[in-house]
Amino acid sequence: MPTTLAKELTALQQKREALEQLIHFAKQIVQSSDGLDAVQLITSPSQKPDDRQLGNLDALIKHFDQEPNAKLSIHMENLDSIIGKKIHEILEIANTSEEQFKKKFARSSLREIKTSYEVIGKKLIEFKRYAQSSAAVRIVLQQRRIQVKPAKFPVLSNILNEQVNELKSREVECKRKVKNEITALINDTDKLMQNEGFPKEIINQMQQTHQHLSQALESLNAGNSLEDISIYVESIELGDVSGNGIYEKIILPDDDENKDKSAEQESSQTANTKQKSPPQAATNSIEDSRSQSTKSHFFRILKLWLLTPWRVRWRDIKNREDGRLR
Repeated sequence: MPTTLAKELTALQQKREALEQLIHFAKQIVQSSDGLDAVQLITSPSQKPDDRQLGNLDALIKHFDQEPNAKLSIHMENLDSIIGKKIHEILEIANTSEEQFKKKFARSSLREIKTSYEVIGKKLIEFKRYAQSSAAVRIVLQQRRIQVKPAKFPVLSNILNEQVNELKSREVECKRKVKNEITALINDTDKLMQNEGFPKEIINQMQQTHQHLSQALESLNAGNSLEDISIYVESIELGDVSGNGIYEKIILPDDDENKDKSAEQESSQTANTKQKSPPQAATNSIEDSRSQSTKSHFFRILKLWLLTPWRVRWRDIKNREDGRLR
């Protein structure tokens, strides 16, 4: 039974990580779509936005409406030049499928995957800002009865239109998948919380996880974007600074491979600390030591509880281990 518990907790952690990756990918689709949608607008002959686009550009329009015509014209030319240099890279990112990203990150840690998505996300957000700014400037100039030519980029308009339509379809599909994954995680958490053998600390953490997932699902069902729900999923710290996290991978004594990996990571972290400047290294070392000590203490108790007979209570093990720290 203890081994089963460890596997269930590890499986829950893996599903949570998969959900986070899916949301990162889905956000990437949304960001690509928003940027290229603005490019589609500024390259169209009329350059007239629909109500949805106008709503997205409202704040930028108000911002640029304070600037003189000459300055806006120069700004528009500069923006179009930047967009022209970056558009092929953005199209390449937009064309990358979820499976291709999974294959690319197959050997990467969750932290490395998250960092890679953040780097890509910054590029997409930056491109979106350039494209939407160019669109807003054009709208302001047109409102002032100034004729503005459509932007021209080294991309055929029909290819751009097809890409934008495809991205919108993929966004709908990603939302559906995210909803399904969140629902499945909520159901798994419900089942685990029904286990009366779990310590109170574990039940409390599961309840928090359940709450965040439910909030994310409610937000999606209310029509909010994938950007809005990511905070709920990312706030599920399955190994938080208080040491009460329960979903970090539980390494049992016979898991030699994971022990080796853990030792390598600790060695790498030690080397990095030595390279820092003395004052910063000392401060960070103390903070890291406290956090790691608290976390290690909790997981030591959890491992011992998992490996002892069911008649041994969590409280008994915790009291014994707490006494050793005094």
